[in-house]
Amino acid sequence: RDYRFYTKDLLHPNEQAVEYIWEKFKSSLIDHKVFSDMKIIEKIQKQLQHRQFIRQAQENSKLTEQIEEIQHKYPWMEF
Repeated sequence: RDYRFYTKDLLHPNEQAVEYIWEKFKSSLIDHKVFSDMKIIEKIQKQLQHRQFIRQAQENSKLTEQIEEIQHKYPWMEF
């Protein structure tokens, strides 16, 4: 048991552990062709989480274009 991957209660995984597991999962089970799309989606999600950015996002044509492009590739995805 490697305790550096646990929170103080020594029961739950910490952020480092979650990131490590996600990277292993991603590299072994997700097609590498979609990694670039995943990075774009992550960037969009981070931008939309900022309250002050929400107003700017509506005016930001680059972000709007990125969202439309991703939704064209993945019609089920909503932002």
